[in-house]
Amino acid sequence: MAENKWLRLAAQSWKLLCQHRWLVVGSVLADLLFLFLLGLITTPLHELLVTQIINIGAALSHTAYVAGSLLQQALLPEARPFFNRAVLFWVSNLVITYFLYAILQGSAWFFCARIARSNKSWRQYVRRFALMNLFWLCVYALLQLADLFFSLQHKFLTLTTQTSITNVPALLLGVISFILGIIAAFSYAVTTLSGGLRVSLDAHRSIPLLIILSILGLNADALLSVVAKIHPVLLIVVGVIVFLPLLTLARVYIILLTQLDNVGSQP
Repeated sequence: MAENKWLRLAAQSWKLLCQHRWLVVGSVLADLLFLFLLGLITTPLHELLVTQIINIGAALSHTAYVAGSLLQQALLPEARPFFNRAVLFWVSNLVITYFLYAILQGSAWFFCARIARSNKSWRQYVRRFALMNLFWLCVYALLQLADLFFSLQHKFLTLTTQTSITNVPALLLGVISFILGIIAAFSYAVTTLSGGLRVSLDAHRSIPLLIILSILGLNADALLSVVAKIHPVLLIVVGVIVFLPLLTLARVYIILLTQLDNVGSQP
């Protein structure tokens, strides 16, 4: 049965991790370095971006109302300098995130590919990973803009109507982001966008992945929730020890899934 093959694949993934401990360490360190540098570099940029958005709101509050879209309001002379700086900080954040993601997350996926017995070199894998993520960078930017638009729209409606309104577009955006994340993960595993889309549309691969990720995610979340009540520092330590290796395990499982042929046709 296909279900038995999925379980055997999960067991094989764990066995490979145990056999290649140093590659697991490399993947975990790449993830850890990515998170550290991302927070260190982009947090100040994010704070500057938020400051400019607040300045835009303050500038418009002292300006006579002019009918038009949110963008037209932001481009008024009083708000334009703040808007220009906000765009600069946002673009800088995107570019820095892209390079950090391409190099460090590309390295993490490379270590996982090696665990799954891939023959690609680091340079070859990371180069293809970076090229693929030019597409995913555009998708990420569009999702960020859509999220910002729907959040501002929701806040405006809540303030004007003085009622609690469910942000339905934001919920739909979350579902779309999750689906795109699955496609992106498969594309990283096969190192092509078209291959990632094709594999993700195969229910015999995407459904077991969703099940495995849900099980790992729920258990990790439950553990971290308990640890967070004990001490914040312990949360970070356990997060590194538990969550990052689980992330490595999930990547290896995804790569092995893409290597299966005709999963659903097996007796």
